[in-house]
Amino acid sequence: MNTMNKFFLHPCAFTEKLQTEQKSFWGGFLRLIRIGLFICGLLCATVMTVQAQTEIPGTNLTWSITGSTLTISGTGAIPNYSATGAPWYDSRTSITAVIIGNEVTSIGDYAFSGCTGIENLTIPNTVISIGEGAFRDNSSLKSLVIEDGATALALRGTATATATSWMGSFYGTPIETLYLGRNLNVSYGYSGYRATFGTKVKNVTFGSSGVTSIGNYMFYGCTGLTSLPTIPNNITTIGNYTFSDCIGIESLTIPNNITSIGSYAFSGCTGFADLTIPNNITTFSDYAFSGCTNMTDLFISSSVETIGTDAFANCPRLSIYAQANSKPYYWHDNWNPLNRPVKWGAKI
Repeated sequence: MNTMNKFFLHPCAFTEKLQTEQKSFWGGFLRLIRIGLFICGLLCATVMTVQAQTEIPGTNLTWSITGSTLTISGTGAIPNYSATGAPWYDSRTSITAVIIGNEVTSIGDYAFSGCTGIENLTIPNTVISIGEGAFRDNSSLKSLVIEDGATALALRGTATATATSWMGSFYGTPIETLYLGRNLNVSYGYSGYRATFGTKVKNVTFGSSGVTSIGNYMFYGCTGLTSLPTIPNNITTIGNYTFSDCIGIESLTIPNNITSIGSYAFSGCTGFADLTIPNNITTFSDYAFSGCTNMTDLFISSSVETIGTDAFANCPRLSIYAQANSKPYYWHDNWNPLNRPVKWGAKI
């Protein structure tokens, strides 16, 4: 019996030994987890320290990345960079949001080029200029807000065809929703097809005070626009080529506050049929509605003093109803080149 006891482990003792071994195993495992978490915390803290409030050389600005948000703080201008020269360029694909401080005055060339994760962007009203390629190839950016303000924002318009240089501030950026709170001063370096923010714009809202005109080429070729955006009373002019080739516009109502319409402003807009010219409009420039091939009825009030050459060229279905009793002196002799029928003295 004593011999057998050497080889027989009492059940209670076996259980205690097993529990001791389990406790030892799990205790060691938990210690490993705690050590791993501690090391991760140290690494994260180190990364955040490196990225926190880094000065932008030669400026009174700093930049920092928290999570996936890039923040520019301080006062003054973001410098011009080469296409790959911005200090945060190596993090560009992981940045999903940019916060531009309210004391930033301008955004330099290629500052945020290649930031493919940004979906929404707000330009504060302190920014007065945006450089070449500043938001180039921001391929996820679909919503842009330009805050209300009294000072015009200077930027470079977008080339909508291949160009060798001067592509535009927002080249390669598929902006669909736009809030425009002030006037723009747009430069175009490309003489071919162009549009201020590219051709993907579908939804537009204008600010109620800071915008007085819709500039040249603003929505050229934006086929996703299905109607003229609501134009507040502070806007009085529509520029050259502003809505040219917007073939998706199915209804067109020009508000009473508009006084002049630029050259080619609605040329190639084949989607709408009827158009009434409000009483305050005095000027149609050359080719303003040329190529509106589905327009059937046009009503022109007596307030219209000037119509340029070929204003209604290539409008083969058009019937014109003019409130004037005869052609006014400043209507170009070739204003109606297809000699579409005109009813003079019409009641509008």
